[in-house]
Amino acid sequence: MSSAIELLIAAHTALSAVPLRTLRVSCLSPPSVLVSFMDGQSLMWTPKPEPMPMPACDPGVDDSAMLGKALRWLKADYFAEFAVHEELVAANASMFGARGADEVLAFKKSWLRMAKNYEVDAILDVDLKNRVVVASFDCLISGKEGRGTDVMQFDEQMKVSGVAAIRHTQVTS
Repeated sequence: MSSAIELLIAAHTALSAVPLRTLRVSCLSPPSVLVSFMDGQSLMWTPKPEPMPMPACDPGVDDSAMLGKALRWLKADYFAEFAVHEELVAANASMFGARGADEVLAFKKSWLRMAKNYEVDAILDVDLKNRVVVASFDCLISGKEGRGTDVMQFDEQMKVSGVAAIRHTQVTS
């Protein structure tokens, strides 16, 4: 194996008897894959020893600021904490047809009406280069229930500048 995709394929092949949810190549040595299962359990899978180059990782990059803000935004969606949205929204934000911070905040206030609006169960990716965080969610809003994936974009000041949601039932070819 000489690439991250080959490592992911090897992990999938080795563990295919069990329903898998996510696979992520780790920067650990030896190269390994963090695996989560549909039942919520997880493990670190390592292939049989053989020479393999380490995946490209930058251990000097700190993702905690962006990830922390993404988690606060997602929690604000869950509990309709509009003060958090006001703090974290970029002036030129655009999401779900709303443009600019005022429209985004008005949209949030009209949409998030329940005590608990969303359940977020996984952060799927933290893409530092593009300032993006990807999360999976279950919408709990009456009449809008369903599973989906949020893609959150941050600007240079680490403010939320955009969110796109993919509803899993609405993906078409």
